[in-house]
Amino acid sequence: MRLALIYYSIAEKIVYKFVKNDKTRIHIECSKKEDTCCAWRLYASRMTYNTRFAIKIYNLDRTFGGDMGTDWHMRASRKCVAFIIQNILKHRPTYTACDARKDFKAIYGVALNYDKVWWEKELAQHEIYGLARYTYDSLCWYVIFVHLL
Repeated sequence: MRLALIYYSIAEKIVYKFVKNDKTRIHIECSKKEDTCCAWRLYASRMTYNTRFAIKIYNLDRTFGGDMGTDWHMRASRKCVAFIIQNILKHRPTYTACDARKDFKAIYGVALNYDKVWWEKELAQHEIYGLARYTYDSLCWYVIFVHLL
């Protein structure tokens, strides 16, 4: 649920703050509520019969947002960027950090520096394939298997 909120806030250019945030409930509201009287808010709680969250209250009335006036978003964290890149790498193994930078700018309107994107791509590859040094250990078994065929 929290990751979905991050994606949504980046895509819609919403800056929010947590009112309540624990294992069973999430309550967020516009971070500019005091300045702009923005009524945008969301309340979600964990369902009793599974581990998913259900949105209980969602007020769409926004008087602030949509244009943060910057290419940077505070919710574009390492985990968020790595998760997005990981999903793309599963389908496009040749996806580069430059491609990721261009996609984040085109899709989300967020400008990320190359170093951050490169490290997040490395983290995503680690999650998919494991550490490179362990991959080389598998290479000898692959060679033996090919020779047996």
